[in-house]
Amino acid sequence: MSQFDVLLIGPDNDDRTHMTRALVAGGHRVSLASHGAATRTAQHRHDLVIVDLAGPQDPLRFIRSIATQKSHPPIVAVTEPGRAELASDALRLGAIDLVPRPICDGDLLAAVANAAELA
Repeated sequence: MSQFDVLLIGPDNDDRTHMTRALVAGGHRVSLASHGAATRTAQHRHDLVIVDLAGPQDPLRFIRSIATQKSHPPIVAVTEPGRAELASDALRLGAIDLVPRPICDGDLLAAVANAAELA
């Protein structure tokens, strides 16, 4: 698998730390942003954007804003148990894959590999 420059958008919590460690161990570069800093994708070209659907802000807004860019990176959404409608909306708006909670390193890295095939 090739190395990706990943933007991880989500709340600063244990899951974000876990995903960062797994992605770095998988050979990827990771930039972190809170939900409020999603516009960072316009400032730097990332190979992949991972949006955590948890948190107080509207994560679908970030997926929509990224997906409407002319040339945007693949988007992967991290989903919450029991939030099937939110996960469905994320896919409808442009996410290419979902990583369910509890987060498993294998699921996360498989989503990155799927994104690599589409890039």
